[in-house]
Amino acid sequence: MNLQAREIQSRRTARNSSARRKSGGFGFLAAIVHVLVLGCILFFVVNYRISLKDDIARLNREATTLKRNIHQYDRELEHLKLKREALTSWTHIRSKIREYNLALVAPEPYQVRQVMIDRKRNISSSEASVTSPLVVSQTTQGRSDLQ
Repeated sequence: MNLQAREIQSRRTARNSSARRKSGGFGFLAAIVHVLVLGCILFFVVNYRISLKDDIARLNREATTLKRNIHQYDRELEHLKLKREALTSWTHIRSKIREYNLALVAPEPYQVRQVMIDRKRNISSSEASVTSPLVVSQTTQGRSDLQ
C-alpha cells in the first residue's frame, strides 16, 4: 500500500509540474507584457509632467515680460498726464500767447452761450420714457432757444 501511495503521489506531482510548465510560459509572457505596459504608462506620465513643467516655465517668463511692459506703460502714462497738465496750465498758455503775439479780443455777446441743466424738474409718467431725465436749455442774450 505504501508503494501504491507513493506512485499516486509521484503521478500527481508529475501532472502538476507538467501543467505548470505548460502554463508557466504563458504566465511568464503575461508578466512581461504587464511590466511593459506599466513601464510605458510610467514613461508617458513622466514625459507629460516634464512637458507641463516646461509650459509652466514658459508661461512664467511670458508673464514676467508682460508685467514689465505694463509697468513701463504705466510710467509712460503718468509722464503723459504730467505733460498734459503742464501744457494746459494757464502759465504755459499765457507764455504761448506772448510768444506768438496773439491779439485776443473779448467775444461778442452773440458768441456767448450758456448751458443750464435743470435737475429739479419733475418728470411725469409720459415723459419717463425719455432716455435722459435732464433738461438742457440754451440762452442767448436773455432769450431761451430750447426748453
